[in-house]
Amino acid sequence: MATTTKKGAARKSAVKAANKKRGALTKKSGPIARRPLPKTLITGGTGFLGTHLVEQLIEVGVEGLRVMAGSVPQRLRDRGVEAVEGSVTNPEDVRRAVEGVTEVYHLAGRVSRESNDAREMMKIHVEGTRLLCEAARSAGVKTIVMASSSGTIAVTETGEEMPDESWTPPLDIISRWPYYASKYYQEQVALENFSGRGLRLVILNPSLLLGPGDERLSSTKVILDFLARKITAVPRGGLSFVDVRDAAAAFRRAMQDGKHGERYLLGSVNWTFEQFFGRLERLTKTPGPRLSLP
Repeated sequence: MATTTKKGAARKSAVKAANKKRGALTKKSGPIARRPLPKTLITGGTGFLGTHLVEQLIEVGVEGLRVMAGSVPQRLRDRGVEAVEGSVTNPEDVRRAVEGVTEVYHLAGRVSRESNDAREMMKIHVEGTRLLCEAARSAGVKTIVMASSSGTIAVTETGEEMPDESWTPPLDIISRWPYYASKYYQEQVALENFSGRGLRLVILNPSLLLGPGDERLSSTKVILDFLARKITAVPRGGLSFVDVRDAAAAFRRAMQDGKHGERYLLGSVNWTFEQFFGRLERLTKTPGPRLSLP
């Protein structure tokens, strides 16, 4: 029994000495600093597509979200989203936005069919993207998933062709539409300024987005115009459409699996305007236009 007691006392003494040594080490080195969580930046995170993307990222448990927009609502801050209020055309705002970020969803933009907005769209889409790519490289960002438009690829004169990502951009058609033109040059400047070892740029080209939550009417104004019976005639041609929620999910997938330098068309269905208005008429019981433009 005496031997056992001596061994127990020896063990207690050894443990006490070890604890004392550990305490001395802790005092010398201080508490172990935790590495900050990698941050995910969403530019334009309060727009039509951005709102749905941020919501999905929150739902799947992505932490360290940061939204850059002109104004970020309190409801996002209350859910743990960090806000950077500013513009992608302002170098200092962009620098603040990408600090500590490892991946970027670049959705900031302006959708307009008006020729008067051409200069502003060029500034946001082209100059803003150049500033973002340069700042992102300097900050150590590894991946950018960028929103472009199906209008940089899948536009045709007759609608008989079925363009895909391998097609040469139809510049003669693209140049007629300021929005499409600004998006085409956005793609070029992004590829020029965010390429190199360890960098990945993925470009997604969604068609016309439909769905809930388009507070700015950037995509769904045509539906309200239809319901208000402001559309008096059916134009020639047609469009491709995609649900905004499906598009947001595709952006998340692209962050995981998208390949550098690749473009991905996002579309669910192709309809002529006559088919589109006919479907709206059946769903809403609102009479559609009866005249057709030549």
